[in-house]
Amino acid sequence: MPGIRSRDIPGLLAHQALRRDIVMSDGHVEVEHMTLMWFRTLDDVQGFVGPNYQQANMPDAAAAVLSRWDKTVAHYEVFDNPDDVVDAL
Repeated sequence: MPGIRSRDIPGLLAHQALRRDIVMSDGHVEVEHMTLMWFRTLDDVQGFVGPNYQQANMPDAAAAVLSRWDKTVAHYEVFDNPDDVVDAL
């Protein structure tokens, strides 16, 4: 994801893009994408997306090619050796 890499976002430790195929009930296959972004603190998340940090931040270019996306996001705290986890990325 060169767009994210090139932005030098304060507090961003790492990011990952995941995908999977989902077979829908009518048999057609859709592709689901998920972006994981690892920030040092929740304040860094808010600095990146603003005060409405639980609202999805969907760039226009991405929205143009997606059929749908979650309007809200989930934030998690890494509580077991976070430095080891981030170093492994």
